[in-house]
Order: sequence, then structure tokens, then C-alpha cells
Amino acid sequence: MARPTKRQRSNFLSQFELDERLLRREDKKSGRPSLVEGYSNTDAEVLVKSWSASKNDNPLLRDIWHHEIRQLHRICGYPGANDIIAPLFATGDDDEGFHLALDVGQRRPLATILEFGNKNQWLKQTNRVTNRIRMWRNMQRICCGIEIIHQQGLIHRNLDGWSVLTSGGEQLDFQLTGFEWSIRLTGVRAQNTRSSSTKESIATASFYSDWRDFAFLISDLLRLDKRKISDPSIPPSSVSESILTDEIKLLRKLVVAEKFEQLDGDTINSEIDEVVSCLERSEARIEQNLRLAVRLGPTSGLSDAIRWQRMARSKRVTLRPS
Repeated sequence: MARPTKRQRSNFLSQFELDERLLRREDKKSGRPSLVEGYSNTDAEVLVKSWSASKNDNPLLRDIWHHEIRQLHRICGYPGANDIIAPLFATGDDDEGFHLALDVGQRRPLATILEFGNKNQWLKQTNRVTNRIRMWRNMQRICCGIEIIHQQGLIHRNLDGWSVLTSGGEQLDFQLTGFEWSIRLTGVRAQNTRSSSTKESIATASFYSDWRDFAFLISDLLRLDKRKISDPSIPPSSVSESILTDEIKLLRKLVVAEKFEQLDGDTINSEIDEVVSCLERSEARIEQNLRLAVRLGPTSGLSDAIRWQRMARSKRVTLRPS
């Protein structure tokens, strides 16, 4: 991330050097915060989420902010969560609103890389088997993050390209974030922190809805038609010419997850292992079948080189007398 020019800020935000350009503008109607990259006064790279506040703003914005802070403190205390859940750097409120800074390192939202990243970025070339293997391995990290919050009785309800952070490099580094709309499956109190128009109703939310969103996010990365993934009448082999049927079958299973008795992070990660094994075998076959084709003809430089090589070899042959 290029170091931004420091802007004059009051109170909480004054400790950061924030980029002049927002990654995402705030949507007050839905309660989605603005996102901006920056550096702390200790040179830590941060992603700052802000909900602006004024007298006319919905008072529930403060509740949304408090809610995400509580969830992050709860989730990040889980063993092994620090590597796959984006940790808090600082939180605070001031005259401009309510703010939450995440310690992201070189990561940024997946959505921004997909939209603005270089066309040669591996995330934009998932038609290549090697890149799909890396994608599936990274999504296993998100799968583990979802399982952690499910173990604590929470539902994410907000899984998309903005709730996944990555540097876009070759290392496996996907992290899960975006807990402003998460709820507890039992004794839901978070239902008052959101409007009914933003997401699916709480009555239909479940662990299964997170796995469905997980599948749809992967479908986006593979550039697959979600309608075809969701339609069991379409054979897996007809969904895509470049994606293996094993990949399609797993995605479809996750989309209709409520039909299966057992579906959790461990089960899904095991099935992803099987998909990766299929991809590795496919990659090995591709490498095995590589052939070199060249054009030979009277005007070909390669033909001339072969001809001169043969002539030179024949001149070096000494015939023995019989």
C-alpha cells in the first residue's frame, strides 16, 4: 500500500495517516461503514471502518459499531483465531462518528483486488489449475474462520468480497472480517442493530446461510453463474467447461446445505482437500501431456539448421574398408 498523505483529523482519527481515497463509501441506509486504508503513528498498516454520526443519523449506528467490537473481542480470543480473523488495532468515537481500525498488514479487501488489481493477478486467472489450488487453500482459511464463529453460536451473515482480506500474493493469507451483522443463533439480540431491508430476515438466518454465501463467494472467484450452481437440474459438467465437476458438486452441496444432516468446517475442509487432490492430478496430467509443435518447411530457419547439422555429421563419418 502506498503511504498516503496525512489529512487533518480530530480526536480518534488523528493518530492515523489515511489515504485521501476511500476504498468504499458509507451506505447509511444499510449501515455499511466506509473503508479507508492508512498507517498508524507506529507505522502499522490499518484498515479503518467508520460510521459517520450526526443528530439526524440512525442511533442504531452506535449499536452496530459496539456490536462488531464485542464480536471481534469474543472471536479473537478463540485459539488459533488470530491468524485467520482480522484483529482489532484500535477503536474509538469522535465528532466524525464511530471508528474501528483493523491490523491488516499488507492485506486489503478482496473486492478491491478483484476490481482494481492487475489483470495478471492470480485471483483474476482462476481458470489456471495452479491458481485454483491456491484459491481453494485460501478459502480453507475462511472456512476455519466461519467454523470458529459457529462454534460460539454466531452466524456471520455478511460473507462477500468485502469481508475477506488478502495481500493477493502467493502466500496463503486470507482473513475473515465484516462482523457488523453477525448474530447469535439463540437469544438473538442483534436483530435490533439492523434494518429488515439490509439482509435476509433473522428467521431464515442459520449456519447453512453462511455456507451458502461461502459457496457463492467461491463461485464469484471462479466466475461461475450462481443460477447454474443453484439449479440441480443442470448437470455439473454443463455448468462450466474449465471447472472440474468435483468443484461444481461441492459448491452445489454448500448452496443446498440445509438438505444435509452434517455440514461443518471440518467436513467442508476435508471435501476441499479432495477437490485439491483432483486439481493436482489434473495439473500433473496437463504437464505430462505437454508437447512441442513447430512449423517446418523449405523457408524455415529451423529446417535449415537441422539440414546443416545432418550434413556436418555425415562429413565426420569415416568409412572403414571392407
